[in-house]
Amino acid sequence: MENTPSEVSASSQDELTLLYARARHEWDERLGDTLSQNKNLKLITLVALCIALAAVFGVIYIGSQSKIEPYVFGMNEGQVIALQAAKSMPADDRKKLEMTKIGEIVEYTRTVFTDINAQRTFVLKAYAHLRSSDPAFMQINTYLSQTSPPNVRAETEVVTIKIESILPLGDKAMTYQVEWTELITDRKGVPKPSQHFKAAVEIYYSLPTTPQEFMKNPLGLWVKYFNVTERF
Repeated sequence: MENTPSEVSASSQDELTLLYARARHEWDERLGDTLSQNKNLKLITLVALCIALAAVFGVIYIGSQSKIEPYVFGMNEGQVIALQAAKSMPADDRKKLEMTKIGEIVEYTRTVFTDINAQRTFVLKAYAHLRSSDPAFMQINTYLSQTSPPNVRAETEVVTIKIESILPLGDKAMTYQVEWTELITDRKGVPKPSQHFKAAVEIYYSLPTTPQEFMKNPLGLWVKYFNVTERF
């Protein structure tokens, strides 16, 4: 029995619908796979980015942590007799070191040479223990540049420093009282009246932050206050 034209048309329509449905299903599967792959790729990219950022911040943090630890050593006839971290020094040894450094800073600041190169060396050594953010910088800078410029004094006289005493103001104090005498002569060596001074010098430790600071002040010993008064 032959199909009528209407039945043939309906059958063809059903086949087309079925083919369309299959094609749509296959397309949806492929599109779904593509979207899933894109989603996974975005997720992987996001995770990789987070890991990279964490690594970068980790490197920055580690790099910001100072690896410098000052060491102190003693020498006798050219031989090293002691070597230890500055922060682990016994209190008595650390006090001796601090008193030595403070005495040197007084000499660097108050000595007057006729030799301009020697004078410049002493001034630079004094500034090696000063930071512009501390009051001592202004106190010493004012003295050297305005109150008693060594280059001006050197035109008529020479000053030699004689340290008389350096005493800590307490067992754990970071402030020392220094007393010294300034022996003055004219440029021909004829003595002038000596002058006597004392100063309250407060120090602190802070690791150098630049290669230049490390070379000039490896211990990281800085002067915070340098208050000078004359003794009569």
